[in-house]
Amino acid sequence: MANEYLKRTPTSSGNRKIWTFSCWAKITGITATDLVLFGAYRTGTSQGDDIFFRVGTGGALRFTTYNGSSYEADILDNAYKRDGASWIHVMAVANTTASTDIDKWHLYVNGVRITDTSNNTYPSANLQTNINNLVQHYIGAPTGGDAGQITDLFFIDGQALTPEVFGFNKDGYGSVSVGSTTTNDFRNGQWVPRNPREIKNSINATGGFGVNGFYLPMNDSSNFGADFHTTPNSIIKLKGENLPQPRNGAPDTTDAYVSELRQEEGTLGFDGVVKFDGSDDYLSLADNADFSFDGDFTIEAFVYPTAFNSFNTIFSTENLDFKFISSGAVRIYTSGGSNTTGTISLNRWSHIAVVRQGSTFKVYINGNGETVTPPAFTGDGSSAAEIGRKIRNTSEELTGFISNLRVIKGTALYTSNFTAPTEPLTNVTNTKLLCCNSSTSATASTVTPGTITVNGDVSASRNELTGSIVLAVPGISTSTSANLITNGHFDVTSAGWNLGTATGQLRAQGGELQVIRVSTNGTYCYQQITTEAGKRYTVSFDTRSSQSGSSYITKFQVGTTINGADLLSRIDTDSTTMVHHTASFTATGTTAYVTLGSNYTANSFWDNIVVKQEDAPKDYSADIRGNGSNKILTPVGATGVGYELGNYYGNALVFGNDGTNGSGNTDVINIPTSSDFVFSNNWTMECWLYPKAAPSVSAMIVGQWQSGGGTNRNVELVFNTSRQLLCYLNSNNANYNTGTSPALELNQWHHAAVVYSGTDFTLYLNGVRVGIRPSTPAATNTAAIPFLIGSESDGSNGGDYGFDGHIQDVRVYKGVAKYKGGFDVPKPFTPINFVGQNWRQLPVTYKDNFATLTDLSKNPTVMSGARGTIALSEANLTSEVNGTTGDNREVIGNISVRSGKWYYEATFEPGGTAGNAGNSDGAGWVCDHGFGYNGTSAGGFCILARDNGSTVIGNASSRHDDAQNSFERFNTGDVLGCAIDLETRVASYYLNGNLYEFSHNFSGRSDLDDQDFSPFILNRTQPGTVRVNFGQNPTFSGAFTTAGTYTDSNGKGLFKYQPPEGFLALCGSNLETPIDDPSKHFQSVVYDGTALVGNKITGLKFKPDFVWIKSRQGGVSNSFHSLNDSVRDARVFSNDAGAEDTFRDVMSYDDNGFSVNYGTYVNNGGGSYVAWCWKGGGDAVKNNDGTIESRISANPTAGFSIVTWTGDGVNNRTIGHGLGKRPSLILSKRRNSSQSWYVWVDDLTETTLNNGMTLNTTAVVTTFSYGNFTSLNDTTMTLTSGASNITNVNGRSDTYVAYCWSEIEGYSKIGTYTGNGNADGPFVYCGFKPAFLMVKITDPVGQERDWHIYDSTREPNNPVGYNLRPSSSVEEYNEPGFDFLSNGFKVRSTYVFSNYNTGTFMFMAFAESPFKYANAK
Repeated sequence: MANEYLKRTPTSSGNRKIWTFSCWAKITGITATDLVLFGAYRTGTSQGDDIFFRVGTGGALRFTTYNGSSYEADILDNAYKRDGASWIHVMAVANTTASTDIDKWHLYVNGVRITDTSNNTYPSANLQTNINNLVQHYIGAPTGGDAGQITDLFFIDGQALTPEVFGFNKDGYGSVSVGSTTTNDFRNGQWVPRNPREIKNSINATGGFGVNGFYLPMNDSSNFGADFHTTPNSIIKLKGENLPQPRNGAPDTTDAYVSELRQEEGTLGFDGVVKFDGSDDYLSLADNADFSFDGDFTIEAFVYPTAFNSFNTIFSTENLDFKFISSGAVRIYTSGGSNTTGTISLNRWSHIAVVRQGSTFKVYINGNGETVTPPAFTGDGSSAAEIGRKIRNTSEELTGFISNLRVIKGTALYTSNFTAPTEPLTNVTNTKLLCCNSSTSATASTVTPGTITVNGDVSASRNELTGSIVLAVPGISTSTSANLITNGHFDVTSAGWNLGTATGQLRAQGGELQVIRVSTNGTYCYQQITTEAGKRYTVSFDTRSSQSGSSYITKFQVGTTINGADLLSRIDTDSTTMVHHTASFTATGTTAYVTLGSNYTANSFWDNIVVKQEDAPKDYSADIRGNGSNKILTPVGATGVGYELGNYYGNALVFGNDGTNGSGNTDVINIPTSSDFVFSNNWTMECWLYPKAAPSVSAMIVGQWQSGGGTNRNVELVFNTSRQLLCYLNSNNANYNTGTSPALELNQWHHAAVVYSGTDFTLYLNGVRVGIRPSTPAATNTAAIPFLIGSESDGSNGGDYGFDGHIQDVRVYKGVAKYKGGFDVPKPFTPINFVGQNWRQLPVTYKDNFATLTDLSKNPTVMSGARGTIALSEANLTSEVNGTTGDNREVIGNISVRSGKWYYEATFEPGGTAGNAGNSDGAGWVCDHGFGYNGTSAGGFCILARDNGSTVIGNASSRHDDAQNSFERFNTGDVLGCAIDLETRVASYYLNGNLYEFSHNFSGRSDLDDQDFSPFILNRTQPGTVRVNFGQNPTFSGAFTTAGTYTDSNGKGLFKYQPPEGFLALCGSNLETPIDDPSKHFQSVVYDGTALVGNKITGLKFKPDFVWIKSRQGGVSNSFHSLNDSVRDARVFSNDAGAEDTFRDVMSYDDNGFSVNYGTYVNNGGGSYVAWCWKGGGDAVKNNDGTIESRISANPTAGFSIVTWTGDGVNNRTIGHGLGKRPSLILSKRRNSSQSWYVWVDDLTETTLNNGMTLNTTAVVTTFSYGNFTSLNDTTMTLTSGASNITNVNGRSDTYVAYCWSEIEGYSKIGTYTGNGNADGPFVYCGFKPAFLMVKITDPVGQERDWHIYDSTREPNNPVGYNLRPSSSVEEYNEPGFDFLSNGFKVRSTYVFSNYNTGTFMFMAFAESPFKYANAK
């Protein structure tokens, strides 16, 4: 869908000179629009920054900043990234402070810096970019651009990082990844993403994400914009939060909430604290000799004061007090007097220890000791003890927290300065008391001489934050209410729904309710539900329209009358894809009507309709503290939990106030008076808010209000008319405020926090301090005041100052300043135009490459009448067409297979008469398909099941040769499982999980042996839509609300129904690849000539046996192609018919390369050369498989052998080739005398055995009169004469060499394709990304052209153009004509030699990387 994007406007500027962006991206179609990865623009201007793929110009990556009239920085990658079958990692780095231009602005693809660029405008020194400014930032394009997928986005504000932070080359640099200037990407050198947790740790270790940094995994449809660069600032812990890529959404049942509450981390570093509120709070122990101190002792504890009273006792006995005073100084008091030393800090944990060793007293604060000399004292035999209060004295009480109080009698544990403990204290020798270390019980202890008794409200908690929280309202759905709708799923019937119009039809079909218009009048149905006045209700449903456009609207509404909308206004859609909607309303009476309908010209379709009553929002503060009671919240007006927007919970509190001080502001949550809301010391309020409109007077977010307002405010966070936040505080009837924040962007989530600490009154917006008022007196309310959320009115006297928007995660802490400076919070982005489209998130990403449909081959012609194109959408998993009834439009999958058992699913949506499948759309399998992969221009063999019950078996000329038309039709909502077993040669089908009555056995078709089978989709217009699931699309792009959960036999993919046993999803991890590393069998290498004998060429991963060398530049006389092998140890020229030359161009074949002789062909001084190298079998051996003995060097693993023999002039002799498999291509040459090269290609001999070509000429395919290879099998080839003699292959006493190749799946591909004369040329499936491609036009006569060789060493980027011509000695030409893609190659030119319309072309390709490894692993 166009114009889908995510947006966020920062509220604080970050570093506009230095930043890093990283993501994984995949282009799914070449369209006129751009795929924007990340950008920032000033509203209403063209001034902005962009990182994007210029898809309309071929997928080139571009990185710009534009000032409104010119580009201040602009680099454009010259390589086209238009491989729709493979993900790539993109990274952009800005550092305008760098000393050199090229280091100020650069791009990386798969870990390699892009240097081959155009435009090349670099920013001026210290240029300030729009990114990180206070302007709208977006992911995706607000003005269009829907041609791709994006995931795992990182933005780091203030750091210029390197690719190694985000990925690495598996097992070393290997042969490099896509985008490099070398070749042969393979598993061992593949760019692999690091674990997101590892990436985040690395970023934080070098400076952090900065003010505006984020990490969007985009792996959950509840909110694509959820940011997980830091721990979510939420009350409820999110699902799977600790996974490398967290899932969003809270638990589903009420009981799960308490166990899933976020365990906030305090600053002590471990759990277990006891809270004392300074008002009759203390712990006491009875008389015991262990508390009589008349020798050495140690008393220590961790203390966190939240107020400095005059005297603050930590531990007290009859003759010893351990306390601190109002200045923070620590005081030791004995029966003989006192002494004071050192200071501790307010609102900080301090470790304090009092130690007596002999006659010396020392006080240690955080490990640093000072000697004190209090008056001498002695124990009195036994003593009682109190913690948190001077014994039997109510005026010296502690306000704050104690953790791990330990009393040791008889040992001076610390005698010199030490490092303060960072772990809980333990039971060491002579420990008499170790307590205040439990998270759940204030009286729990590790060691105690007696019972510990609680006095007052002393309580235990995990830390100072959890112990201080007094309000925690997540604003999340807790309802377990039943669905009020009778029959919301329509699996069988439409019962429960009433037709509301005189004409029209209702019917349940395909698992959905269909509301069908009969005339031009709109049609609707309704259902009455029972409600309770004042209660909140949430709604969810799925709907789609029969056609898209403003004339085809479906409508959902709730009202107090039939077809009314006074409770819930119309929710409209014109989407032809099932869209999931959520909403909420407040009932005004006991009856409501739910209406489903359409406008005058649309049919509407409905499913999964749910209306349920919500519970009142809940407080969880007591659950977090571990003690006390949660507060009761009372929603007033229409507020409550709603589903109107996406966030990390999937719902939030809804407030619909009008922003005035009038009666339209009654949406408020009222929390009763409580002493918890009497704020006299430190406190913290925080929440997330999503403003939808600026108020006309200041609107209250959270806080307290008393009748009369003004100076009667106590503490109140407000959102003013300028869209700014500020907080008021009342002290002694005087108002104070923090000052205002920057303006907040509407329709975006923001985090707000207000902290009162000491006398500082501070406002934070998204973790940044934006307002502070020092020396603010404390709030002075002495009586409890109600706490309110959403409005200044408690609802008892009309409405005042109400907020319009959403609020969640409201928290209030009493007695603790939670934030003491800037802090990090998530930076969520807001999804735009993704309404309800949960299927947008696919359950697998770049970590496994599942098949999709492909637009590379847009017009295969398997079926007669096929014409036009199919529109692919939804990540190339949906095909759709509009046009003339009866047209055939066909599309294929981007993975083909030759062996194994494979499975995918399809579902069909018909046009025409709604609800009637039967447009003859179909799904199945096809091989040898035309205008694409490996086939001819017409024909191909398909096995197809169609929704009207008919089938197709065959091709254009015999497409009903085995077809029937009596099978069961598919209804909308049915799922067709398509299975093919290429071992038994049977295609079978499954309808909704059950074996369908149609299957086809093609084991008798020998012409289908060694053929690539691909998924095949047929669209016949009316219109018709087919959605497929190869394992990554379990909702079928939203056709189903409930995703499939079944996996294949390897545990891969997610399917609607269980795949048959042993059948697998079409994905990279399931593909078999005999050769993981092609570069161990074939490599290209470029080298410079030296004119010195023995010039050593290295860099190969093997010892070559066949080396084909060609000079690249012009000006070298007679620069022939020199073909050399280890069997002959001599040279022969591909562009010459002459006899073998005994001069040795290659002097040695080495373990990692070869050495060359002097000479212009291979080693001219200053010359540039390319060598194509194949690994054979090493030293030649005799082969007697045939009637003529041959000598071979064979590498059956890679399907290559060098064969030499001496002819005897006898017809039909045979020679062994050593491949163990029938050859697909042979280059043969008589060595001892002049004769043209003979090229035999298996695909060209299907009609005439003597067909062949000559490598040294431009001739098209011809019938040879001088002998040919026939009757080839797995071991031998027959030497057959033509009309004259057999000198081509078996002249008497003639010597020959043949280079033989057989196809190896995932490594080599040899065949033919048909040209179309269009720059959008044929796509040829290979099963790998090519490293080498040789092509030759083979017909028609009159279009003779040279052979051409391309490779990814000389031209690593698309389009590949540098070519050399085996039939000519000319220099290298640059004629961009091919894209080397992850699963094959695409013709991108109209050159006659590669794409003559209707011409046939042979090709031979070798792999750089198997498609199995096209994606990161």
